[in-house]
Amino acid sequence: MRHENRKVRGLLRRSPRTARWIITAIVAAISLWLAPTFDLRVAAQGETAEGPLPLGPDVNLVYANCQVCHNLRYVTESKGMPAFLWEDTVNLMIQLGMRVTDEEKTKLLTYLTTYMGPNPPPAPPLLATTGDDTPQTDEGHAQPGETLAGVTTEGESLYTSNCASCHQPNGLGVPGVFPPLVGHIPALYNAEGGRDYLPTLLLYGLQGRIEVLGESYTNVMPAWAHLSDTELAAILNHLLTAWENDALLPEEYPPYTTEEVTAKRDQELDPHAVIELRPDTGGR
Repeated sequence: MRHENRKVRGLLRRSPRTARWIITAIVAAISLWLAPTFDLRVAAQGETAEGPLPLGPDVNLVYANCQVCHNLRYVTESKGMPAFLWEDTVNLMIQLGMRVTDEEKTKLLTYLTTYMGPNPPPAPPLLATTGDDTPQTDEGHAQPGETLAGVTTEGESLYTSNCASCHQPNGLGVPGVFPPLVGHIPALYNAEGGRDYLPTLLLYGLQGRIEVLGESYTNVMPAWAHLSDTELAAILNHLLTAWENDALLPEEYPPYTTEEVTAKRDQELDPHAVIELRPDTGGR
């Protein structure tokens, strides 16, 4: 045993990068292992486990990719890490199954090293939204004409930034990993209670086994409550019209509005509860 320990210590001395990887892996594993316990403790205290990330370019990529298998505690409590550790962490997450393009990886690292590094910039003066999701300037006035809910191009852009890394740009998903949205979104919408369910799904996420077109899916879908109600309405309207999904909907169905999404907030749901609300689509 002593001989093996000497070999390990010698390896770490000869290869500092190997030591870095091992330390990063241990920290990540401990954080992932403790995450459920932390969630239960925080829930009991009535607090949020995730909290907002600092505003910055491509922050939505962090939300989209860094809370699929764990909450954002690992990210927020690692604030101040040097760039090389963030790089090692992202590389490790990719080895563990995170699916990002090279361009997305670069954007992730740029955000993490800039806004979660040792010397983050000051918070920008621009406010994301007000409580009613009206886009704001630093003077607090709405920008003229900024109504997003019914704008397909805005919904498409938001989908690309937040959803396409899992469900793919063509909406076909990854069989057995991420379910398709082509045909499935209309099936959910048309099911009893489906129109009310879809905003709830985006706001609170989903955890549990579902079946779509003969394939089973058990991956966790993260909550998207950090997006504004207007942005979520725009995404929903894009999902309903993209890939000819609208051909499977009732004629003259009304687009989602910001107010519909707002009405679904503050339900005190979690992803496990959302699976219980899921309408029966008959496997479609």
